[in-house]
Amino acid sequence: VNAYPDYVACLMKTGDRELLDDILKRWYDSGTYSASLLNYAYNEMIGLPDDAIIFTNGDADTYSKLILQGGKGLFAGVKVVCAPMLWSEHYRETVCRELGITACETPSGATEEEYDAWQERAELYIISQTGRPAYFGAGAKRQPSFADKLYSEGLVSRYSERRYDNLAAKRRNYESRYLTDYLYETFVPETYEASAYKLNLNYIPCLKSLLDWYKEEGDKDRYRELHSMMTTILRRTENVPWEKRQSYYDEINR
Repeated sequence: VNAYPDYVACLMKTGDRELLDDILKRWYDSGTYSASLLNYAYNEMIGLPDDAIIFTNGDADTYSKLILQGGKGLFAGVKVVCAPMLWSEHYRETVCRELGITACETPSGATEEEYDAWQERAELYIISQTGRPAYFGAGAKRQPSFADKLYSEGLVSRYSERRYDNLAAKRRNYESRYLTDYLYETFVPETYEASAYKLNLNYIPCLKSLLDWYKEEGDKDRYRELHSMMTTILRRTENVPWEKRQSYYDEINR
């Protein structure tokens, strides 16, 4: 039985960073974690400033980034915050202590709507109190109160009070930072097949505006390259219903 997820979840709450990094290194060295998920997480984090915060939303979304940090020694300055875990008092206090701020408010109420509203406040509190660049992965829950302040830079969206040229950041990430060979071919077994395929589909809506821009600008080479990447992702995503894949095909060919 793979006990690494349980150990990591526990240590995320206690804040024992030395032991957490040791467990993450062991998990990485075991070779049991999905190489595709690690590639995806790398592409999310490669464009982030060294002092960024990235809010995640689930185990695959979170563990992959932590393994890159503890297992590979990459992106050490980025703070990974699993938003749903902020409900845990121990985790919430650990995160705020590590960020050098007073712990955010204790959640009240138990309904989904009440929790969603509290999570929005907690995220905004962390962003405002730290002043650090804040990002949300494509899988993170979109918060209605500040959805208009999230600007896509590719696989992640940056929180910003001011408008800026996020298409330039998206181009930079895709053209010169992302590692995409794994989307075409891999030579290791996929251990987290469902999660990996589901996350890879995010490339399509996240980069669709860039695909359209290449088309409008007449950049045929970049257009063909990105279109080919998207169709390859769809072709290799066999565990997703055909109707959903067809909707993606329709989108990229529009």
